[in-house]
Amino acid sequence: MYGITLGHDFGNTWRVEGRMEDETVNGGAHEGLAQVEVFKDIGTWYGVTPYAGAGIGLKDKSTSEFLFGRVDAGVKYAVPQVPGVTLFINERLRTPLNEGLDRNTGYNYHTVESKVGVNYAINKQNAVGISYPIERGDSTYDTVGVNYKYSF
Repeated sequence: MYGITLGHDFGNTWRVEGRMEDETVNGGAHEGLAQVEVFKDIGTWYGVTPYAGAGIGLKDKSTSEFLFGRVDAGVKYAVPQVPGVTLFINERLRTPLNEGLDRNTGYNYHTVESKVGVNYAINKQNAVGISYPIERGDSTYDTVGVNYKYSF
């Protein structure tokens, strides 16, 4: 999976991010997405910061294209011994907007993703990261993610 994220940190524990990504899944099929998400840091205790997010996006699969909604919850940890390095764990639920919670309508793309990773802030505006997402649900695969993030 490859992605680019553009974001703005409002400095008051709120941030907005736009993301585009491309990934190769299930033996070579390409999928992509574009999304916008709002995140809120809940507080920081001993360097650990829990956060939550919600967003909307467009998923492009080889067989369909559809709008989706997502919610995230996670924890990040700024490593004090290595300035700029942040470890994170994230859980994400993504489902098409026209799909019921019973998953009997819509595009049958209700997925849960568990992800661990590390980000490195090169400076205040630029960061790079690597992650290991495990996606389960109507899609089932594990990937390695590489990301570049620009904040303004």
